[in-house]
Amino acid sequence: MTVNETDGYTWDDFKNRCVKAVENLFNAHPAKQKFTVQDLTLRYIDAVEVDFTQESVFKFLKEKMKTEISLPVALFNGGRVNGNPKVFNWQASFPHEDPGGLVTLRFAVGQRRGKPALIWETLVQADRDQIPAIPDGFSTWVGKAHDLTDDWFFKLIEGDLERRFSGE
Repeated sequence: MTVNETDGYTWDDFKNRCVKAVENLFNAHPAKQKFTVQDLTLRYIDAVEVDFTQESVFKFLKEKMKTEISLPVALFNGGRVNGNPKVFNWQASFPHEDPGGLVTLRFAVGQRRGKPALIWETLVQADRDQIPAIPDGFSTWVGKAHDLTDDWFFKLIEGDLERRFSGE
């Protein structure tokens, strides 16, 4: 089951719709006692337009998102290979204790509204061992997962990019 929001997002509304959707799914199942959830994921996908013909994805990540990803400069010496990637995907996952599971950060080059953009995803995932009792524990879990993604989002965009987001 998936609950999506693309326009007009507010956390309170989104959380309420998620909690209600989980309750409805649980209540619709004929054998509620045997209903098991395999995993839970709260995923945010954000994007910011970047002209990658003028700015390197590596430079943008470092200067605007305080994230350093680099390759040896020697790979690009001599001009045979352009140092700004045409395709870029990077992902790392880290264990967390509360609400329990993994927090994953992904960066990729893509498009937003038909223009080149940096796309990033922040996911909080719980597998079978970290899933709370459903449906009763879901609201607490999704609240804690949101707190984690929200914290990471604002730490990543702090500064120039935060001002850019607040002006959009």
